[in-house]
Amino acid sequence: MAALVKLYYAVGGFLGKNLAWLVPLSLFPGILLPQVFGPLNVIAPALFACMAFQGALSNHLSDVKDVFTRPLAIIVIFIMGQLVYPVIAFLGAHLLFGDDPAIMSGVVATFSAPIATTCMIWVGLYGGNTSLGLTGTVITSLFAPLTLPLMLQFLVGASVHIDIIPMMLQLLFMVVVPAIVAMAITEKTNGWGEKVLAPKLAPIAYFLMLFINMCNSSTLADIVAHLTLTHLWVVLYMIGVTVLFFLGGLAASTLMRRNRADRVAMSLAMGMKNLSSASTIASAYLPEGANLPILSGILYQATIAAIIGQRVGTPDTETEDYDEVEAEAKAEVEGA
Repeated sequence: MAALVKLYYAVGGFLGKNLAWLVPLSLFPGILLPQVFGPLNVIAPALFACMAFQGALSNHLSDVKDVFTRPLAIIVIFIMGQLVYPVIAFLGAHLLFGDDPAIMSGVVATFSAPIATTCMIWVGLYGGNTSLGLTGTVITSLFAPLTLPLMLQFLVGASVHIDIIPMMLQLLFMVVVPAIVAMAITEKTNGWGEKVLAPKLAPIAYFLMLFINMCNSSTLADIVAHLTLTHLWVVLYMIGVTVLFFLGGLAASTLMRRNRADRVAMSLAMGMKNLSSASTIASAYLPEGANLPILSGILYQATIAAIIGQRVGTPDTETEDYDEVEAEAKAEVEGA
């Protein structure tokens, strides 16, 4: 038993330290073996809910309350990131790619998605305001069942049939319910959820992230097999718009005369999107090919975040080492 526990944390440590290159690589099994991973798309929402639960265990309602003593920053993050950005991205894509329903819906879904849960890692890494980053993640996640389907309906509903109610219910199941349950556990257990349960579930969450990408990327198999210049232009467009939106967050925070920590949090929060949630929704409700603009973000989003963070913030040299978690788990087993 002790050996299995040690192996479990060793695998978790490897996955956690190497996600930067494992996440992009996780797209290829689904693309190469769509007949294997495609049918598994039906369980992707349930797996995402489990992953979201683990990620939300580190959220504290007290941190969210503190941000609302000065709510302007979070209001700007929400309005720009969830309402304005999708419209800008849609208009640009419409000018370049016409009325292609797959591309249009994929672009809108990408930028209507909530802030990525991994955003908190980057905000902390570069000395940003973690409370502001956390609040942005929580608020956009809680409102995702409204903002994502409604933005899709408003911008592409004329050319794409959007099942709003099922989509809203699925987002509630995937994002909102796990987040509320996880935060409640952490609050009611005086931090046990964050300090004990979250590290124990982290290896599972890492694996689920990779597996969900494999399932969702199976929808790209046909596109990759018949790749065109237009598809490459879509990827380049998404890179350019994503950079623009990161810089938009930085510009907004600068105009608001926020301190460096807030500038880091706002620029990263307004550029990093929860691509796994958008991709899972696209696989279930959007036209084939909508995952191209969404999943392409896995190839560059973290790189852009790192560049922006290095330029705006100060790297934190005291980030958590997963080896410490593994050592603590080993000590628990040996002491049992």
